[in-house]
Amino acid sequence: MNQRTFEDFVMFCNSTGNQTVNILPVLQLCCKQAVIISTQYTEENGLTQRLIRILQNHDIKTEKIFISKDEEKNLNELTNKLIHYSKNYPKIVWNISGGQKIPASAMICTFQKRITEGFRDDIVTYTEANPPEIWYFDSTYKNYHERSSVFLNLKEFLYLFGYEKISGDKLYPEPSEEVRQNLKIGKKCLEYFKVSETFREAFFNYMRSPICKSNIRELIKKTLNELKPELSNLTISKTGYEDLEKKIESIFSNLYRVKSKKDLELLIKPLKLITKPKEIYDDYWNSIKKAVIENTIKQLEMEEVELVSSSAKSVCIDALLSQIKDIGGSVDYISGPLYKRNIPSFSSFKSNGILFEWMVAGAILDELEKNEKIKNSISEIYHSVKTKKLNAEEKPDAEHDIVIVTRFGTLILIEIKTYDFSGDLAQAQGGLAYKKSGPYGTAIIIGPLISSIVKTDPQGRKKFPPYINDIIKTQEETARQNNIEYYYLDKIPDMLKKKLFI
Repeated sequence: MNQRTFEDFVMFCNSTGNQTVNILPVLQLCCKQAVIISTQYTEENGLTQRLIRILQNHDIKTEKIFISKDEEKNLNELTNKLIHYSKNYPKIVWNISGGQKIPASAMICTFQKRITEGFRDDIVTYTEANPPEIWYFDSTYKNYHERSSVFLNLKEFLYLFGYEKISGDKLYPEPSEEVRQNLKIGKKCLEYFKVSETFREAFFNYMRSPICKSNIRELIKKTLNELKPELSNLTISKTGYEDLEKKIESIFSNLYRVKSKKDLELLIKPLKLITKPKEIYDDYWNSIKKAVIENTIKQLEMEEVELVSSSAKSVCIDALLSQIKDIGGSVDYISGPLYKRNIPSFSSFKSNGILFEWMVAGAILDELEKNEKIKNSISEIYHSVKTKKLNAEEKPDAEHDIVIVTRFGTLILIEIKTYDFSGDLAQAQGGLAYKKSGPYGTAIIIGPLISSIVKTDPQGRKKFPPYINDIIKTQEETARQNNIEYYYLDKIPDMLKKKLFI
């Protein structure tokens, strides 16, 4: 019976919040018809309608049985209803994977009742997530199981959970020519990153700001102190205020000459120009802001970021420059220390963060090409996927760096971070995986470190190369504290085997 198909069977299933437990067995067991038990909740939330549409897209006939709240909670009443509806079908697959306990129990009761009435071809099926398997037993109660393997594309997957894709690059299968070129660059960079210490040092230093964010406050204070003696150069530009100080000085110097109310009115008449005193403050303040911004930027631009240590040999620098050119970067360097300003662009991508995303994508595709079991466990892979809720405005609810659609009814959402991320972000990834993939969806974070550069001292503390920023060092701990899995770049093969149960 193992690997048997059930084309001439009708599947009875419970509409539920995680409809993949219904899609998987009906497709894998090759049933051609499905009877869906729908409740008030699944009707009101569009769950049943979306399941029906996907089943029909796969040429599966559908029928719906609506049960009220009272029937949903009444085992005898629901069992009798199922016995009545099932009489017209000689062979049934009873899928007890979804729904509440009572509807699942009613299916078992109906299955047992039908055996006594001579319907001995019926089977009961249910899906497991860890490992991903479809189990079933027949009238002899002997168990059989198969690894889950059903092709669902990302569009169908998101639709089942009430979402849709706005944009995203398909990495697998059938990537576009542009994606192929991006993957080619990502894979090249990945190899340089793995084997060359000089390349890694330049990669990380290129992402550094000329000045650490924590020092910007001090830099602004310094700028203000330096500007303070020159504040007299700040002027008011609005008409009527240019000679304000001279006007006030003139009034006070001539007050003793005033002999009548009329003389006083003539004296203070120039001050009537001041109808909006707030403008004085705003004009001075804008002038100060402009001076501070210009001076701070000037100091930032004067700061230098050295891409590799001064002790680096010229042969290492030459190799690095060749590697940067090979991945689409540009070089403006003759000799001496190598600074960030000597590399107008590190690669063909606008930032090393995006470059790292394609490095990760390349690593995933490499494993897929090398390992047939990994390849056979994946339906689709996408990069930079933006999604939104069905029938909502075009504004996306989230963006996912890498999305892997498995062949056993889950999404693997991969967040790729080259720098810092918050605990809130880490927790949000788990929530997004649940909303778009059900309870078995997975969210992980991949950081820019490789195992060979992380050492451990006698006290068990991790030691990093000097070019690794403190924020990068804390990525793994931040993920751990927020209960989300974190992997180094070189551990992608291990991650795929674990998440794909290989």
